[in-house]
Amino acid sequence: FPYFFAIWDSGVLLAEYILKDLKSLKGKTVLELGAGTGISGIALALNSDCRVIFTDYEEYSCRLCRHNCEINNLHNFDTVTADWRDFPEINENIDIVICSDVLYEKKQVAPLFNVLNSFLQRKIPVYLADPGRAYIGQFLQLVKDSGYSIKASKEKDVKENKLLSETNIYVIENQQS
Repeated sequence: FPYFFAIWDSGVLLAEYILKDLKSLKGKTVLELGAGTGISGIALALNSDCRVIFTDYEEYSCRLCRHNCEINNLHNFDTVTADWRDFPEINENIDIVICSDVLYEKKQVAPLFNVLNSFLQRKIPVYLADPGRAYIGQFLQLVKDSGYSIKASKEKDVKENKLLSETNIYVIENQQS
């Protein structure tokens, strides 16, 4: 099954969390890693008038993000096919990095950390959603060992008093001077 083709609950919960947590993204540039369908970035753009750069390893996913933006009448976006093992230079001022449900394989831990570390070193905050994948602990240990702060929140999707899903949202920041 192509992972990038599904709308994952964690992506929706991530967007909801960011929209509650941040006062405004208007005029900001959001970089979404492992965008898949682009659900998180599209939700942010529709609700806050921000620019979104969607990245994914799969070219088809980037085309899907582009299509989903167009049918939602969004114009302030770009797509970049990107491999975390050799991440391209993004020649824009990024204000926030987001990623959702991206740690489903062990081989993704170190490359993802290296990409995020490059943004954290520039004091760009990272919002990561994870529904409890096996490798989140390994990833968070790398974050802690690097001295970054982590704020965790468990977000729930509840409808008619029924718990549909849970996702942990991690806000990772460089608060070092």
